[in-house]
Amino acid sequence: MASSVHVGLCIALLFLLNGYCALGRAPRGRSRSTREENPRTRIIERQPHLENATDAGHIGPDKCKGFTIVQGAAGTPGVPGYPGIPGQPGERGAPGRCDCNEENVYRRRQVRQCVWNNFNLQISAGEVQSCSFEKHEMSTSVKVEWHGVTRVRCFPANSSCCARWYFTFDGAECFNPQPIDGLVYVDHNYTVHRSMSVVGICRGLSTGVHDLAYWVGDCSDSYARGEVKTGWNSASRIIIEELISS
Repeated sequence: MASSVHVGLCIALLFLLNGYCALGRAPRGRSRSTREENPRTRIIERQPHLENATDAGHIGPDKCKGFTIVQGAAGTPGVPGYPGIPGQPGERGAPGRCDCNEENVYRRRQVRQCVWNNFNLQISAGEVQSCSFEKHEMSTSVKVEWHGVTRVRCFPANSSCCARWYFTFDGAECFNPQPIDGLVYVDHNYTVHRSMSVVGICRGLSTGVHDLAYWVGDCSDSYARGEVKTGWNSASRIIIEELISS
């Protein structure tokens, strides 16, 4: 009797243990240790061409093997930058020089002019006008000019005559390099007033004040002297300039 009771208890205990184990056992085909899938991992598994991508939203050309790439719209141009800072000023250049001889360096010009208006002098031989000047340097030359109206008329009629105008320096002509003169020759009795210029250079004059005179006279012994008039109805002038010798 007692042994039958013990056998029944043992069987009941076995049923209880089997029920407890069944409650703690996972269903067939699933494991309790199986983790929930990562959504990003699941997307990559379903898209094998994104196998190496870290972000499915940013795909470079090397991530789309086997697929056509469609170019996106161009971006907005950037704003230009600010101008740079000005550079440092350069070094001062070397001073220039005069490529000439020291004695020919430019000097201030010395010019003098004497002018007469309509003095209308009728004289066939003698001094017409004079003008003084000062020469400042021994090495310089003097340029002189006469500009005015002249007339030569011959007597008797239908003859020829000649007149010569020339410069003197302190009463004598300058022959260095040549006399400074001009002449008018007339054949037949024509009354013609004409402008005349006599220009030349005199070298070798000493420094100091000089008297320059303009004269009229005969051309030579073989030509007759005519009736001469100088400075008719116009301005006449003498111009004197001191020049650097060449």
